[in-house]
Amino acid sequence: MAYLALPFAASLLYVFGALFLKDASVRGVGVWRTTVVANLIFSAIFATLWLLGGHLLEPAAWFQPATAAGLFFAGQVLALLALQRGDVSVATPVMGLKVSSSPSSSR
Repeated sequence: MAYLALPFAASLLYVFGALFLKDASVRGVGVWRTTVVANLIFSAIFATLWLLGGHLLEPAAWFQPATAAGLFFAGQVLALLALQRGDVSVATPVMGLKVSSSPSSSR
């Protein structure tokens, strides 16, 4: 049952973060400026992982991290557009929806 605590905590942190981000945008601090500063800070922190070493992938496999980065970037832009133009109480639950592609059958 303890394994449910991490997703629950993450969802609460996301909602509070979205509320604070929306409040900051109302007070004049732009959503995009906040995102750029946060991304620069996190990139500086995670750049230190290069010091741990490791090995590079062969060039044929570079499309996988590039695709993941592109999808993350698109998701972040769309989430920020939803928070900038809409209300947090509407945008946050909609972003948490999971649409099922196949109906569940009870046989």
